[in-house]
Amino acid sequence: MAFRDAALDNIADLAADACFLSIKDTMPQNKNDLAAFSKWYDDNPLNDFDAVYADCQDEIHEKIALYIRQNIAYFGD
Repeated sequence: MAFRDAALDNIADLAADACFLSIKDTMPQNKNDLAAFSKWYDDNPLNDFDAVYADCQDEIHEKIALYIRQNIAYFGD
């Protein structure tokens, strides 16, 4: 919701796509299996989302700064 409030709909969509439901089937079932977790981490499906997010960082920072300026009363002095 915060991304949408700051007019960052593309990032909100990205976050929604990357939510737990989209990756839960790829996660190791045995949480104590370090080898399986390490392999999952190396092949982490969130890496693609991270790349898209990284490409948008300048836009994100600009829009968050604008949002704060427009709503400064909520952020203090």
